[in-house]
Amino acid sequence: MHGGYHGDDDDDHKKKDTVDTASIREKVKLARSEKWRILKNIFVVSLAFMIQFTAFQGTANLQSSINSKDSLGTISLAAIYGALVVSCIFLPTLLIRKLTVKWALFFSMLCYAPYIGAQFYPQFYTLIPAGFV
Repeated sequence: MHGGYHGDDDDDHKKKDTVDTASIREKVKLARSEKWRILKNIFVVSLAFMIQFTAFQGTANLQSSINSKDSLGTISLAAIYGALVVSCIFLPTLLIRKLTVKWALFFSMLCYAPYIGAQFYPQFYTLIPAGFV
């Protein structure tokens, strides 16, 4: 039969996946302290990103209303999101190769600081360049 259901092939595939997963678990044995360290690092990075994006989203949500003169807020948001699109296309692979994942995350989080800091003196020459960073 062409194009019919072959139950035996499907069962063999499921068995192979189960064996592969089990063999990986056997090969990678982590000590309890290592598991705790990994979980702690995930928690710390998650907390840092939550705090970072809480500050950023708070300022971004208010841009068009607080900095409405000459559309400064809207233009600064356009600068941020335009820079994010371009940087997400071209930079991740390069940065991770050069800096490793840990340092790429660190420096990417630092890039939000100038924009958040520029909110203390909102002018075209502070918000737009900070948005491109």
